[in-house]
Amino acid sequence: MAQHSRSVSTPQSRLLVGKPKQQAAFYAHHTKPLKLGHSPTNEATQVIFEQIKIHLSQHVKDKICLDELCRRFNCGKFSLLRQFKQYTGLSPINYLITLRIQNAKKLIISTDLPLVQIALESGFYDQSHFSNCFVKLVGLTPGEYRRRIAQHLDR
Repeated sequence: MAQHSRSVSTPQSRLLVGKPKQQAAFYAHHTKPLKLGHSPTNEATQVIFEQIKIHLSQHVKDKICLDELCRRFNCGKFSLLRQFKQYTGLSPINYLITLRIQNAKKLIISTDLPLVQIALESGFYDQSHFSNCFVKLVGLTPGEYRRRIAQHLDR
């Protein structure tokens, strides 16, 4: 019976090459879904949420779904939703939308790109969704926001 232990890639698991019982225990421990602490103030839970926030900010333009976050951070969907919202005040998707709007505001201020291009550069897939989200968070349409910024800079 051939052992596939040579394909193990983590430094900790390299120590287990040729030791099937220890390998089984290692993988049983390291592949269980992450159990977030009962409170988002738990230090380990805070670290996970900070990692999720960093991941979202690094992939603001990408299509990200909850299942992907759960797989990437090895946690359950419902605990992630509930506790992320307790920790940040927003669901993961609303947090991502907020990051996208912040990015769009920077582009509106610093470039002359058309609003359609800004929507795409900020991770929105159409201008309508971009405008609706922008109005909800900023209180102005992207075009109104651009005009007000221009008026303010002209003074």
